[in-house]
Amino acid sequence: MRTESPEPEPGAGPPNEGYLRSRGGVRSNYSEAIDALFKERDAPGRAGGVLAVIKDGEVVHQRGYGVANLEYDVPFGAQTVMRLGSTTKHLCATCILILENRGKLSLADDVRKFIPELPDYGAVVDIRHLLNMTSGFPDGLNLPLLVGVPAPPRLLRSQILDLQIRQTRLMYAPGAHCSYSNTNFNVLSLVIERLAGVTLAEFMKAELFTPLGMNSTKLVPFDHEPIARHATGYLKEGTGETQIGHMPTELCGDGGVDTTVEDMLRWFENFRNDRHFGPNYRDRMETVGVLLDGTSTQYALGLTVGHHRGLRRVGHAGGMPGFLCDFVHYPDVDLGVVLLWNWMDTTVLESANSICDIVCAVEIRAAGGEPGARLRVDDSDPVLAPVTGSYACPETGYLIHFDHGQSGVLCSIQGDETYLIRAPEGRYVSAKLAQGFEMRVLSGDAENLRPKLEIRFGALDPMSFEPIADEPVELKDLSAYQGRYRSEVFGETCTINSVEGRLQIELESRLRELLWKELLPIRENFFAALIPGTTNFTNVSIRFLRNKADHVTGFEYRLSRISGIRFERISEDSPWIR
Repeated sequence: MRTESPEPEPGAGPPNEGYLRSRGGVRSNYSEAIDALFKERDAPGRAGGVLAVIKDGEVVHQRGYGVANLEYDVPFGAQTVMRLGSTTKHLCATCILILENRGKLSLADDVRKFIPELPDYGAVVDIRHLLNMTSGFPDGLNLPLLVGVPAPPRLLRSQILDLQIRQTRLMYAPGAHCSYSNTNFNVLSLVIERLAGVTLAEFMKAELFTPLGMNSTKLVPFDHEPIARHATGYLKEGTGETQIGHMPTELCGDGGVDTTVEDMLRWFENFRNDRHFGPNYRDRMETVGVLLDGTSTQYALGLTVGHHRGLRRVGHAGGMPGFLCDFVHYPDVDLGVVLLWNWMDTTVLESANSICDIVCAVEIRAAGGEPGARLRVDDSDPVLAPVTGSYACPETGYLIHFDHGQSGVLCSIQGDETYLIRAPEGRYVSAKLAQGFEMRVLSGDAENLRPKLEIRFGALDPMSFEPIADEPVELKDLSAYQGRYRSEVFGETCTINSVEGRLQIELESRLRELLWKELLPIRENFFAALIPGTTNFTNVSIRFLRNKADHVTGFEYRLSRISGIRFERISEDSPWIR
C-alpha cells in the first residue's frame, strides 16, 4: 500500500515543528520500519536529511527527517538542495563515457595525451586507471597539509593540480593497488574540459542534467555560492554548540554537484533503465578495475561494486563538511536508495543495507541470507578480540589503530576509519568497499598477548604489522634526526629539533603551520606525527631514511591516501643555505 502526502511549505510554521513538516512525501507498508532507522533525527532542533526508496521502479518511501536549517526551522522537501560530494564521481565518469562514445578518447589513452604537463612517471597512467582509482596519484585534497597551507577563503583546482604536477613519483605502479584519491577525478575533469572546450559545469548541464530534466542540479565549485532552497550542513548542533560545515576548496568532478532528491530520482530512473549515455552504459560504468596480478577491485567507474547478503550492490557515497550522500542500486532485487543528508554522522551510510533488509527480506531469505543479521565483527569474535590498540609496519610507515565498542571493531588506517566485517578463509575486510584491504590475524607469542597482523592492500605485497606498546619508546640519541630538510617538489623547508627529549617539526615559513608539531617515537627511524584533538596517533607517520654510513639523509611522510612524499636533509654546503 503506497500513499502520498503533499510537499511541505518552506514558509512560516509553529516554532520547532519544522521536522513535522519534513515528514510529507510517500509512505508504504515498509515506512514504519524504515522510519525507525532514523528516529533520532526525527525530532525538533535536529539536522537530518531526505530519503527516497525505489522498488521495482516505484517510489515506496520518501520523506525528510529533521530540518534543512536549524536557525529558521526550515523543513525538508523533495526540492531541498544539498551537496552530492563524492557521489559526483560517477556523474563525472559518465561524461568521460560520452566523450568515448564520440571518439574523443579511449579509456586506454595515456592521460598525458591530454595533459602533457604531467610528468613522465616511467609507466603509463591511462584514463581507466583514473576512473578505477588505480593510478598511484596521491590525494590532492590532502597534499596541502604537508606544506601547512592554511584554510584560505579559496583553495583553487589549479593549485591542487600544480601540487600533483610537482610529484615526479607515483605512490605505486599504475594498476598495482586501488587507493581512493580525489586527484584522479580532478584530472579527469580537466580532460573533459580540454576535449569539450567548455567548463565541466557547462558540459554536465548540457549532456547530463538538461536531457534528464534535472533542472535543480548543477556543478557548484564553491560552497559559499548562494543557492535557492539549499540546506545548511552541520557538524554540531544544539544551543551554543551549533557548527556549520564549510569546504574551502574548489571542487569539480571529484565532488562539486548540488542536487535534490527529486532530481536524483530522475537520475536513478535513467540509470536503472539504461536509456541514455550510449550503448551498454551501465555495464561499462560497473566494470571494476583489474590489478596487475589479475585480481579485481571493488571500484568501477566512479562506483563501488560489491554484495550485500548475496545481492549485488552498486553505488557511491559522498561526504564533505556538513553533508553526506548515498546512491545505491541493488539490481538483483530492483531496489534503489537515494539519501541526501545535512548532518555529519557517517553511520547513516550503512542505512541503505538496512533498508534493503526491510524491503527485500523475502528475496534475501530465498537466496539463503538472513536479513538483519549483524555484519560487523565485535568482541564475540575470539580471533579479533585480542587485536586492540595500535599497530605499525616500520618497513612501509603504515600505522593502524583498533577500537572495540558496541558498534563493532573500528579500524583507523592513517586516519581513514572503517568497521571490520568477516570474510571467507579467516580474513577480515573493510566495511567500506573502496578501502581495498584484507587482514589476517597471526598467532601471538608468550611475551605478547596481542597478535601480529598481515594486511594486504590491493596487489601490493602483504605487510606485517606489530603491536605498539601503550607507553612510548625512549630513543637514546635524538640528535641524529635534528636538522633542516627540504622538499624540492613542494619548495618547502622544515626543521626538526629536540625539545625536552621530544622531537618537534615545523616549517621555516612563518606564514604557515603544520597541523602537527610533536613526533612520537614508535621505534628507531619511525615516528608518528601527533595531531592535537585526534582520537589516536595513526593519522600521520614519518619514516627517516639512512645511507650506508647510517647517517640520516631524509624522511618520508605517510598520511591518509598519500605516501612517499620525501624531504631530503640539507647539508651545510647546500645551495639552499642562505
